[in-house]
Amino acid sequence: MSTKPSLNETLDHLLEVLDREKALLLAGQYDKLAEVAKDKEHSVADLDRLLVDQNNVKQLSAYMARFSKVTKFAQENEQLLNAARGGVSSAQVRIKNILNRSRNVGVYSLDGNKPLVPDAGITRGKMA
Repeated sequence: MSTKPSLNETLDHLLEVLDREKALLLAGQYDKLAEVAKDKEHSVADLDRLLVDQNNVKQLSAYMARFSKVTKFAQENEQLLNAARGGVSSAQVRIKNILNRSRNVGVYSLDGNKPLVPDAGITRGKMA
């Protein structure tokens, strides 16, 4: 028979999950974030169930510092996640630019400028 976790245990577990999430974000191990997200969802669902219980609601003031800590950790992780998302987007743009440059083969106009014609093919010095 399984026992339901207490409010204290649930908050401890949520803090551990957020700490794991932060470590993965800082290490760039984005492929492991889905597993942590599921664990975080379960912890938040447990917390929701516990907060419906009137006995726990009466004790909330004793846990306010812990709730603030959870909120702070979650906000920090959100900032890290947004930074990681921005970094990945920048890398995708850079890769796309590099690939596009390789398509613009060494053909120059009469005035010495290199024409930028996306997806153009070069055959015998003529752009197609």
